[in-house]
Amino acid sequence: MVNDKIYELAKQADLIEFDSIPGSNAVTPSYESLVKARKFAELIVRECAELIDNKVTITAAQTYDEVFVAVYDTNFANAKKIKEHFGVEE
Repeated sequence: MVNDKIYELAKQADLIEFDSIPGSNAVTPSYESLVKARKFAELIVRECAELIDNKVTITAAQTYDEVFVAVYDTNFANAKKIKEHFGVEE
C-alpha cells in the first residue's frame, strides 16, 4: 500500500493515472501508476535521508570524535524520521 503522504504528493504531481470502473461512475488509481509513483518517491526519500545521514562537519574547537558522535546521532535520527514520515522501509 502506498503511504498516504506519498500518494497525496504523487496526485499533486499528476503521477497517478485514474481508471474508471466499468458499470459505475467511480474512478480508481491504476495499480501501475501507483507502483511507479511509490518507487519514484522512495528513491527521492532514500537519497535525501542518505545525504543527511552522511554529513559530518568539524569546527576548530571540537575534536573529531565529539563532532562525529553528536552529528552522527542527530543525522541518523533525522534520516530515520524522513523515512518514517514517508513510510519508506530501511
